[in-house]
Amino acid sequence: MERVVITGIGLVTPVGIGTEETWSALISGQSGIGPVTLFDVSQFRVRIAGEVKNWEPTRFIDRKKLKEMDRFTEFALGAASLALKDANLELTDEERELAGCFIGVGLGGLFTLEKTKQTLTEKGPTKVSPYSIPGIIANLAAGQVSMAHGLKGPSYCTTSACSSGATRWAKRPSGSAVARSA
Repeated sequence: MERVVITGIGLVTPVGIGTEETWSALISGQSGIGPVTLFDVSQFRVRIAGEVKNWEPTRFIDRKKLKEMDRFTEFALGAASLALKDANLELTDEERELAGCFIGVGLGGLFTLEKTKQTLTEKGPTKVSPYSIPGIIANLAAGQVSMAHGLKGPSYCTTSACSSGATRWAKRPSGSAVARSA
């Protein structure tokens, strides 16, 4: 088994954004669970969730790029930026050629999927944004992080529902990677 070293932590959570804010909230017993505010839940039996509050994506992402991504991708970019800053990691051009990004998600861009369905139903196919597919597909979280930080190595996304973060990668004899359940 190969060793893994965690050099930086980046958190975007229902109790805080960043390690210090999240840790302080946890230590003080704050809950991240509360009424859903991001969409109308009046027709649902469950009306509470763990939403990320006070999210300002322009803290991490250029405003022009936001149209290309869903909220889950924004979170990935924010967490990656925070982790790289925490690690004080500055890669050389040579290191960027090999550095990659592996992200696990439960599902892709549901907000974009719902918005696209609504636009298609109400306004027709000519009004659907060309950014719909990039906003929906799960692997764009890793892709956007790689592009934002100039990582030119492997870029992968596992979508194994709630166990996505537990996926471990192993090298094949050929040198390529294969996902395995943890």
